Amino acid sequence: MHSYRNILGLAGLGAALAATPALASAQDEAAAPPTDAGMERPAPAQASPPPPTPAQLAEVETWPADKQKAYNGWTATVQNYFWTLTPERRAMFWRLNDADRETLTKLTEAQREMAWGQIKSKLEAMQS
Repeated sequence: MHSYRNILGLAGLGAALAATPALASAQDEAAAPPTDAGMERPAPAQASPPPPTPAQLAEVETWPADKQKAYNGWTATVQNYFWTLTPERRAMFWRLNDADRETLTKLTEAQREMAWGQIKSKLEAMQS
């Protein structure tokens, strides 16, 4: 039984969040440079996520081989996000497909909270 496999299939969380255009609009407006700047601003450098801690690596080593392989196939950003989750959300995270995992890392915090609510509801409906 592989309950952590990609069985949730949320069809790209982006579609589920299409109902939140105000969030995206506000983010776009906040990111837009002032019109009177006169000069172009360089894009901010993106910090690379910190590597997993020794304790996290030790935990990974206790997982079944297929779960370790899946984790090692994730981008560093997705791996880092995984370790920020509560144990309950980590369990749900395993049930997402790779595209949905990646999408979650790109959402704003408000959008993530909305997405997690939808994920939890969908999982509860599947278990009923």
